[in-house]
Amino acid sequence: MRLAKQVMSKKTGTEMWSELCSIYDGKTNSATKKVYRLNGDLHRIHLRANGDVRSHLYQMFEIKEQLKDLESPVNDLQMVDILLRSLPNQMYVKQ
Repeated sequence: MRLAKQVMSKKTGTEMWSELCSIYDGKTNSATKKVYRLNGDLHRIHLRANGDVRSHLYQMFEIKEQLKDLESPVNDLQMVDILLRSLPNQMYVKQ
């Protein structure tokens, strides 16, 4: 919501575009690149079929906390979606 207000306060489309570029190019916000990297990491993490579930969850929630610290929180619904997509199609259970 804050971003929308910030951009909509500009008078012309050119000014709006310049504002978006300055924000997302990281010129006015030094944490922007880190937020992008962490979001990418969160979406790229996948649990291997024989992988350690505990370690996988720890890694995902660690990134979630880092994003929260950078004021770019991931809400619970998004986290559930990302988590489900990170799981393998088939799980092998050791018996």
